[in-house]
Amino acid sequence: MSMQARKTPYSGNAPKTYSVMSDQSYNNLIPRPVEITPAQGEFLLAAGTPIVTDREGKEVALYLQQKLRSSMGVSLKITSTSAVPAIALVVNKSLEVPAEGYVLSVSEKGVKIEGKDADGLFYGMQTLLQLMPPKVYASTVQSGVQWAIPAVSIKDYPRFHYRGMMLDVVRQFFDEATVKKYLDWLAMHKINKFHWHLTDDQGWRIEIKKYPKLTSVGAWRGPHEALAPTLGSGEKRYGGFYTQKQVKEIVKYAAERHIEVIPELDLPGHSHAAASAYPEILCPSSRVDESKRPTDDQADVWCVGNESNFKMLANILKEVAALFPSKIIHIGGDEVNMSIWPRCPICSAFMKKENMKRPEELQNYFVHRLGDIVHHLGKHMAGWDEILEGGNLDASTQVYAWRSLKKAEESIAKGIPTVVMVGQNYYFDMAQSKYERGHDWAGLVPLEKVYALDPGDPSIFTPEQSKLVTGVQGAIWAELLNEPARFLEYQSYPRICALAEAGWTPQALRNWDDFAQRMASAHYQRMYNMGIAFRVPIPVVTYKNGLVTCKAPYANAEVRYTNDGSNPVASSPLYADAIHEFNFDKLKFRTFYKDLSSAVVPVEYENVGVWKTDPSLKPKQQTWDLTGLVDRPGIWYATFVPYDEMKTPASVSQVRIYEKGFAVSSDERISSTANVQRYRLPLYAFDNTKQYTLKALVQGKDSTLEGVLKIERSHYMEPAVGVSANANMEPESVRFLTDYDFETVARTIDRGAAGQSVTYVFATPLTCSKITFGTGLLSAFYLLKNGHIEYSTDGENWQRGDKFEKGIAVLRPSEPLKAVKVVIDGPNDEAGIAFHDLRIE
Repeated sequence: MSMQARKTPYSGNAPKTYSVMSDQSYNNLIPRPVEITPAQGEFLLAAGTPIVTDREGKEVALYLQQKLRSSMGVSLKITSTSAVPAIALVVNKSLEVPAEGYVLSVSEKGVKIEGKDADGLFYGMQTLLQLMPPKVYASTVQSGVQWAIPAVSIKDYPRFHYRGMMLDVVRQFFDEATVKKYLDWLAMHKINKFHWHLTDDQGWRIEIKKYPKLTSVGAWRGPHEALAPTLGSGEKRYGGFYTQKQVKEIVKYAAERHIEVIPELDLPGHSHAAASAYPEILCPSSRVDESKRPTDDQADVWCVGNESNFKMLANILKEVAALFPSKIIHIGGDEVNMSIWPRCPICSAFMKKENMKRPEELQNYFVHRLGDIVHHLGKHMAGWDEILEGGNLDASTQVYAWRSLKKAEESIAKGIPTVVMVGQNYYFDMAQSKYERGHDWAGLVPLEKVYALDPGDPSIFTPEQSKLVTGVQGAIWAELLNEPARFLEYQSYPRICALAEAGWTPQALRNWDDFAQRMASAHYQRMYNMGIAFRVPIPVVTYKNGLVTCKAPYANAEVRYTNDGSNPVASSPLYADAIHEFNFDKLKFRTFYKDLSSAVVPVEYENVGVWKTDPSLKPKQQTWDLTGLVDRPGIWYATFVPYDEMKTPASVSQVRIYEKGFAVSSDERISSTANVQRYRLPLYAFDNTKQYTLKALVQGKDSTLEGVLKIERSHYMEPAVGVSANANMEPESVRFLTDYDFETVARTIDRGAAGQSVTYVFATPLTCSKITFGTGLLSAFYLLKNGHIEYSTDGENWQRGDKFEKGIAVLRPSEPLKAVKVVIDGPNDEAGIAFHDLRIE
């Protein structure tokens, strides 16, 4: 389910600056309620305020009592009646709202929450907490706070009854306490489904008593384990699993927070961990020493023709079903390496017997067999949208559409209830900007992009079809969550806030500007007091006409900067006004929120302008003014970024810089990453008295395409260089190390061995101040862990330089260099090593 990394930058407009709304907390609720009617006055909560409820509301009352005790320092009495102003919690089944709905009213005489059901009462109580000062979420007693609740009436209910979040605990293991804290925060945002991804190639995380090796063997990675190290687990034993006792405790904890826990066992692919414990589940031709196979190569698939496998799966699912009250068991079904089955004598014989022509049919057979097992256990089966392939599905199956809304449309057209969790909007392992850690195969996924998707888009679903849109779900895959500390929280919030509103609030009431206002006005404060190490929004810093201008992400945001290349800290200068700085390369900016801070942001050139294609018109060159942007000689890059990343790419050609109608720089090569087009434009003969323009032919074949044109000057020298390698490299990939395209890498096909190297030889001796040697993908995968650099002034005699630390080594030469070298000192702890172009300064 976590696709291979590939580049697709997000192309949305720069964020606006958001001012603070009225301090009345009912203006700042997340998710936004259906109806809000302000009133006069407020209710002051005091130590003597009772919570009035009956048996049906007792559980919610206890939750509220505990939450208020943590921050107020007093335990409000729970009673069935009261003669004094109180908080009344009532389940009223005749309430005129849908399931999970509630009506909340606050006056000077007290608070009353009526829920259509216990769920509705719980969500009304969560809204009540948001009406209070944000410090109500603190885990320690807060002094000097007036616990005032503004008078208001709220009628509210969810748009969708499935509002989910998926957590992958396989690639990185999260202990019971972390999972419970995650559940706490989901409940506070009215998320009611927790999809628990428990098995995959990199580990098996749930105890199955009948098959103990699934965890004694399959839950651990390391140098001496059946599963090799990967994803930063390093040269040590890494992993863990949840005992059945722990699973029951987590499920109970979630239920108390009105969250249904949906287990997932990823089948029949993504089964490297299971096969490491029980290799007999594989097709005979696939059985190898599992410790010698990369942990993430997705080659391990259950043998479908082996009938004994279904007996084993029935036993496993029986234990799983007994642990989870949820009526749904998710069986995965994604990214299956079906090429193995036709080569398997057992599977191929079975396909011939059943008159199957394609391996997708065998996949469909497997899905139906698991569906039968799940139904026999009194449950419904769910799976990723790949289970649509190869045949029909039982109508009780639930599909999770992750690849696109088109896949949701296909599923619904077959009459299958479908959860919308499109990766391009709802995968929170994606990076939030190009300056931050994260995947990017689905594009960058900033907060605005999460909010932008309408899960029930009427341009895609008819009113009748929309009834089969069960709801929405986000997902966070854990490949990159090993570092830094608490990165799970950083990647999850505030994006889960946007997801929560997509799932709860009617589309007609959703508005990005309004949402961003509410977040800045109050919800960052709430999340801070909840204890979430959330992602602080970054500033937008641009250069034009010799001025560096910083746009804060919201009104009164604290943005600090440095001018020496170091990262800003809390004591760095506070940005106040535009900075006159022609040589701005060392300027860096960062937003601070209390003791949290954003990613560090460098200065970018202001966007050149926009581009547009029109297939109905004869193609012609478009022209953009470069005044104030291209203001010095150097190697420039022009990048054409589409607004809609999912459309067919535009065709860009004839990219040139002009001076008075004469081309003075033409593109030397093109770098195309997904549908983003990037051109290299050397401009050495620059004259600051002249005016420069850029022209390009931008065409779209099938539809109108629009986007933005960006320009930047290379920060690095690009001398002619040749590269040779005696490591086992991917065919043709070494050439990527000579093109100075930092989007491409050269990769080994194995873990490397001591003494192997990659050597860079310069055409002429190179004089520079610094060379950075980078390795890895996304600053996380395929980093060189055991290695060092060497350098030579004559190409024959070598001196040893620094060791690699976190995949990077730096050389600061004191004399001209003829060659440099990366030397591998020992096998890597991942399946390969990725080498970058040299960054030369």
